Amino acid sequence: MLIALSLLVLMFALAVTSGYVLSAYAFYDELVVPRELSSRVVVVSGVSLAPFTSVVRVNAVSSAISDSPGVRDVVPEVLVPAVLNGTGVIVRGVDPNFLKRYVGYEVVEGRGMRGECLACAWVGSELARTLKLGAGDVVTIYSIFSKYPYILEVEGVLKLPEPYDHEVLVPYELGQLMRGVGRDYASVVLVVLREGADPREVLSKLAGARFGEAPELLERAFIALKYIGREVRAQVFKHAADILIERLGMPRSSLVATAISLALISSVGSYVIGLIPAVLSRDRLSVLHEQGLAKSRIKASILIFGGVAIILGYLAVRACLPALSDILGAPVLHHPVSLGSDPVLDVSIPAFVFLFYSTGVLAADAG
Repeated sequence: MLIALSLLVLMFALAVTSGYVLSAYAFYDELVVPRELSSRVVVVSGVSLAPFTSVVRVNAVSSAISDSPGVRDVVPEVLVPAVLNGTGVIVRGVDPNFLKRYVGYEVVEGRGMRGECLACAWVGSELARTLKLGAGDVVTIYSIFSKYPYILEVEGVLKLPEPYDHEVLVPYELGQLMRGVGRDYASVVLVVLREGADPREVLSKLAGARFGEAPELLERAFIALKYIGREVRAQVFKHAADILIERLGMPRSSLVATAISLALISSVGSYVIGLIPAVLSRDRLSVLHEQGLAKSRIKASILIFGGVAIILGYLAVRACLPALSDILGAPVLHHPVSLGSDPVLDVSIPAFVFLFYSTGVLAADAG
């Protein structure tokens, strides 16, 4: 019982630790891509070393795909990390027509979003609940890109899909001011595709490359534009975080390898668990050995028991992890962050635990 409990605690710690690493990786994806449109959007951004600092020329994107029949709309957005009431939030500059047409929202309090009011803000219902904000409140917002505060009136509280429901929304032009960029610049440009459109056509026009060998990009694609004088270079990624990691010279595989290495090092604790039977049950195992039971059979029984406990324990941990995300997932800028998972890690963690557990069992004197 002690062995099974020890293995369960160890795998729980490993699953949560790797979940935090992967959730940090996926956070920017969740922030940039509206869930309602995740399968029908190509995201265009600029190359930058840190999140939220990239900009992209909107007209350059629009011109490149102006004759593409698969494009339904081109929607720029501005993302601004800011401080409101002493807490960090995301302020998103967005076109109100885009929200109505593609995202949809319900007015909980006050009025719906309108673009002509540059002294107004709208708050997602989850953020409003957390910060206790309502229509008619006056808020002071400090953008990290601006020297001056913005004093805005909350015109309405809106019930929106993720990620907007955890943000402050302002008209697109006001978002540009808070971000400190010109009229032709945005943080990201969402290229909304028509139903049944082939994203590879859009990717080819924007990045000038063929994507027949990358079918995973049909589900989601991010294009990063880098401006070198008058030249524009483009790269295509599957995840937004890949843009930042690539800037550091690290592909996503390096991140997964790092997570696997952490799991490998942390699994060393299972070696000690493998020694438990020999330490705590030495007398009992000696009796079995004296009665004619071979040490090899004793160790084989302990290994089988541990292996079954590891498999069942890890399956139980993975099944419970989504529910535990609400408890263990720490919000970032008031956005909920769920614990992530990866198929490679789902195999690696129990394999590493069993490897070191087996080493401990085989190294112990079982009688």
